[in-house]
Amino acid sequence: MDVIDAVVRALSERDLERFVACYAADARIEDATGTPLAAGRESIRLRYEEMFRRFPSLRVRKIARLTVGAFVVQEEEVLGRASQPERHIAIYRRLSPPSKMRRRTRATTPRPTASRVITPASKSASITRGAPPSRAP
Repeated sequence: MDVIDAVVRALSERDLERFVACYAADARIEDATGTPLAAGRESIRLRYEEMFRRFPSLRVRKIARLTVGAFVVQEEEVLGRASQPERHIAIYRRLSPPSKMRRRTRATTPRPTASRVITPASKSASITRGAPPSRAP
């Protein structure tokens, strides 16, 4: 199983330790504008511990995946956070060796209120929560 499958499986199985272990030690969680929300594994652990508490039915399902070099773009369905399933696009960047990763995601439907972003910083992962930036017409 690759690291991206491992993070989705750990999240869906609510296995906090396995989930956090998928990220580099200096991983960061950011909102859609790049504002840091968590930095480092312990901070990520605390953030997801709270999310698991708030959303006991949280599950993620991979819908489609495209790989280009170290980058993986994955469409995901997130269940258990809202009355309707949420669709997210996740952009992962695998580290070398690929036992850890970075990921960038943005919720796209049905309502763009949650996104996870992992930015390509040196050996770090970032997950974004918050509404994506609005687009000018």
